[in-house]
Amino acid sequence: AGASALPALLNEEELKAMCGDKYDETYFNALKNEDGLVYSTVLCRIAESSVEREVLHLYSAYCPKGGMTENIFISLCRDTKLLNKGLFSVQDAEKLYRKCKSEADDSSVRTISYKTWRYEIIPDIASRKGMEVEKLLLKLSQCDDAISNVKSRRDDHEVAKPEEFSTKVVEERDTLMDIKSHPVHCLANAFSDVHHNAVIKIQNAQRSKLAKKEVSRQKEIRKASLAKVPLVHCSMGEESETIFRNIFHEYCPRGEISEKVFKIILNDANCFDKKLTPYDAEFIFQKSKAMAAGKNSDYRHCVVHNKRLTYEAFRDLTIKEAALFKEVSVDKLINLVATNISNK
Repeated sequence: AGASALPALLNEEELKAMCGDKYDETYFNALKNEDGLVYSTVLCRIAESSVEREVLHLYSAYCPKGGMTENIFISLCRDTKLLNKGLFSVQDAEKLYRKCKSEADDSSVRTISYKTWRYEIIPDIASRKGMEVEKLLLKLSQCDDAISNVKSRRDDHEVAKPEEFSTKVVEERDTLMDIKSHPVHCLANAFSDVHHNAVIKIQNAQRSKLAKKEVSRQKEIRKASLAKVPLVHCSMGEESETIFRNIFHEYCPRGEISEKVFKIILNDANCFDKKLTPYDAEFIFQKSKAMAAGKNSDYRHCVVHNKRLTYEAFRDLTIKEAALFKEVSVDKLINLVATNISNK
């Protein structure tokens, strides 16, 4: 029967009844959504195409529990030779993953699903590489070496069983018992444990804080891409704009600025501090680019290949955001940049 004869979503019991002895839990984990259900349209496409089945097999090898983390995605891209410095770098892969994860139905989940990988990420990679999606799928379906590599790595990283680990600890404890019985060593060891635990707690708190901040910023970028952005000339004095235009064309002779060049300008101008960090600069550029490229934006003509901005958008959107982070006026920020760069 075709997809129209099936319900839109299938649960595990329904799939078991359909597949019988051929049911594979690994494939179910890869295909299920956040609610534990599988889209029948995706299932039928896989059933009809051997290429789609091999692509699912590749995904399942890297993601046996279903969800794909950013590290696994980068590893898959590297093993399947999708990465290169020109068309699709590691940085491009990281940004693409975070963008798709932030646009998912439940952005609080730390992984992406097979559906997101297959129908959002793969077409995006194909577009960046100038390939047809079908050709990229065919390439991925023939990556047997990558599957062998990831299974080999998983076997190599298997941890010892709890009882084996406990035995090893007891043996080491017995050999060092005479030293550890000394009062001074006991005190030092206790302090070391407290210090170690404190460091771990601090690191975990910092990671959690950064993760929450990253999720919040991705949501803000997503919101910016949907906002209505009319053409509004950035309010700066005539002298400031002349200075700013000269600086822009000095660093961007082609009239287009990238995130990397934006960070170079701020670094050369000694603008980075606690209020404005390189991490903040990346966010500012991504947000202003999203604002300019949005469907409801009047600056869409100012975005070049979804990577760079022209002078107009950079002046009206990016510099305005940077000034807000520095908590200064646009004129003051321009004068600071001009003064520090001219002194170099």
